[in-house]
Amino acid sequence: MLRWASEEGVVIIGLSDALERWVCFRLRMLGIERYFSGLYTWHQEPWFAGKAPVRTSIRHRVHLESNELKPNKAVVDRVIQDFQLQREHTVMVGDSLSKDVEAAQLAGVIDVWARYGTTSKESNLDTLRQITPWTQGTVKNGAGVQRVVQPTHTIVGSRNLCL
Repeated sequence: MLRWASEEGVVIIGLSDALERWVCFRLRMLGIERYFSGLYTWHQEPWFAGKAPVRTSIRHRVHLESNELKPNKAVVDRVIQDFQLQREHTVMVGDSLSKDVEAAQLAGVIDVWARYGTTSKESNLDTLRQITPWTQGTVKNGAGVQRVVQPTHTIVGSRNLCL
């Protein structure tokens, strides 16, 4: 789907609260890094200070500060401005109602909830708490215990991605 969208001229941008190093690693391991025109991720300090720079083919990269993390409308506005996108034709897909869908709705773009990405084992949540700067509440809210946000569109599996 990403290859098709990219070939059709769709601008694909990643917006994540995760650290750039981990996002780039995941995109590279999944073999999809080449489809992204931009990447907005959380800043690297202090965990990777002094480490080798992140290797990625994504040229437009922005490091977000903690006050810019989702569901902040301002960061979606920043992406729209940086890439000169038309708000009414911008689609934000995400697996978190309280972060992704809410951010899209606050920014006035089309929201799509990737419902298939919402299940987490408790052991995975424990790992997240150990390897991220997130608090227990942040991990809990970001991984399954959602605020009441109603998505406009929902994808329940990869079959729903076909046009």
